Amino acid sequence: MNVETFNALHEVGTPVLAYPGARPEDDLGGEQLITRTRTRAQRVCGHSDVVWVDGHGAWIALSHVDPVTEAEWEKARNDRDAATVARRAALLAAVQERPSLEWKPGLAVGALRRAGIHPVSIGTASKDLQDLAAEGLLVAHTETVIRGYGLPETAPGGEVTATICGGITANLDTGPVQTRYGRDGEGRQTAWLIVGDNEIALKASDSPPELLDQLAEKAAELAAWIRRDQQLAVLPEVS
Repeated sequence: MNVETFNALHEVGTPVLAYPGARPEDDLGGEQLITRTRTRAQRVCGHSDVVWVDGHGAWIALSHVDPVTEAEWEKARNDRDAATVARRAALLAAVQERPSLEWKPGLAVGALRRAGIHPVSIGTASKDLQDLAAEGLLVAHTETVIRGYGLPETAPGGEVTATICGGITANLDTGPVQTRYGRDGEGRQTAWLIVGDNEIALKASDSPPELLDQLAEKAAELAAWIRRDQQLAVLPEVS
């Protein structure tokens, strides 16, 4: 649907189901917004037909916005609210079973999948962790680009302490390193390099191949350094 048709059929405030990333037919784990339009549709960059919706800062392509009736919108909200309560209860139970871990979105997605709750996007898992922390059921352990969460040191209502670490350094740990392919908000093919169980995503599809070659070269250099360091660590001390 183009700008002219959308604006002729739908006023500002129209109830919609919007998909900032991939549509569900392309990625079942993609984020869905149950929201309303807050602007008229516009054409940006001379070719992209988009609209802005409540609760989301960036525009979304019209191909990723589905107008619905008020009844359909209300049902979607009720279904989402019930699913959210069940999903967060399952996530909290998973954290309580393994309280020594630092719970980040990628780990939360895996735990929910094992609990039979799927699909869940990284964004949804991150929001669940944040909201559980806001309720005092979890506490943020770090203040970096990607937060990790764990159980509070005391019961809800008591004193809660947390360690705040600045900067944007991330530990690669044991990976894994993966690739992911999908479509962005304009429907364009997009590729990501994922490091650490979906915790760090580097968009690669806009980068020149030479940059990725350089990344591979530097990764090989780091691997050689780590192997050398491991070998030195097992050598006997010289008196």
